[in-house]
Amino acid sequence: MSAQLCISGCLKPFVMHPDISAIKLVNFAPIKLNNHLLRKVKRPASAPIINSSTSTKLNVFNKTGIAFLFQPWSTIEGCPSEIVYDQDRLFIVSENLGDIILTAGFRTYVAQSSFITHFCRTADPESMGKVENVVKYVKQNFLCNRSFKDLETLNNEAQAWLSRTANALEHGTTKKVPAHEYQIEKDFLGTWHPVIAEAEQYPCYMVHKDNKISYKSNIYSLPIGTYKGKGTKVLLKVTLDQLILLNEKQEEICHHEICKLKGQKILSCDHGRDKHAAIGEMMQEFSELMENKLQALNWVMQIKDHKPRYIRDQVQLLKATVTGLDPIIASQALNYACAHQIISATDFKAMVLALQREKIKDNQVNPKIIQLNPLNGTSRIIADTTPVQSELSTYDSYFTIK
Repeated sequence: MSAQLCISGCLKPFVMHPDISAIKLVNFAPIKLNNHLLRKVKRPASAPIINSSTSTKLNVFNKTGIAFLFQPWSTIEGCPSEIVYDQDRLFIVSENLGDIILTAGFRTYVAQSSFITHFCRTADPESMGKVENVVKYVKQNFLCNRSFKDLETLNNEAQAWLSRTANALEHGTTKKVPAHEYQIEKDFLGTWHPVIAEAEQYPCYMVHKDNKISYKSNIYSLPIGTYKGKGTKVLLKVTLDQLILLNEKQEEICHHEICKLKGQKILSCDHGRDKHAAIGEMMQEFSELMENKLQALNWVMQIKDHKPRYIRDQVQLLKATVTGLDPIIASQALNYACAHQIISATDFKAMVLALQREKIKDNQVNPKIIQLNPLNGTSRIIADTTPVQSELSTYDSYFTIK
């Protein structure tokens, strides 16, 4: 005798029902065994609740997602011969008049399993109504007016609710107790064997010297210190709207929102901060670069009091400005800042640039202008030569001689 399980409710609540605010319950699926309807499945203690704020953004068919698909079979201690799924994008890539193309992760899961898949037609209440009613039953009976403390407490409350209400009370239509019927009908289930989920592989990307990577004609930043030399690589994990960068151990380094444009720079201000050194050490290092160390330390302390949230960025800019700078110019800029109550690293850098321009201007010598012939490019010395002139009185003396 064949057994049929409508399992679409196991994943559908947290994918298709975002109106459940903070939590979603899984494994509350109606089971149709031997023409009887078992309204609730007894839920295992492990991870029946999913945080919808993060789970909807992740690929369901990683190791965690496969584990959620395993839970119904481990709970009911068997596997039906046919499973009815909803046409969800987590299962199906496309449908062409019955030719269904499954997603890569779900296709691997089905290939290693022994059951037959059956997908409901789009917007078909006859096949999906039972699942939708179960979702409504959980929302209105268990979650309604219930205070949320933490996931562990809610797990325990859900387990108690299943034991005393969902699986223990008589069904309104069949007049049967689900827990009692399950003991009778579980013998019709087939043997379930766990599916081995393959580790997900992520592509490698080279890290630039400035701690950035290039992805689809855009530049994404990485935290300072990620670049360890030539050949540094990171793993790239792409979700629906996020770009997650991982290290070799597949631990998250950072993440960015995926940019839909081209030629853009997606940078994070936090990635340019050196978080390894303490603030006090960075302030001391800046003072060591100045001639008057005590004056420099007192001045940077004023910046810390004025801009405590940005003191790390301020000190980093000061160190970058002073490093390799003429000590005389650095001292002049510091004296001017202290005299005029200027407490900003950007203003300090502007003063340094102004002093450097003045120094370059003072060192310049007035150039000697030499005019050249525009025709042949030679010097115009002959053209500029002034001929010797005679006095007119000399010629008058010749005409006046009798």
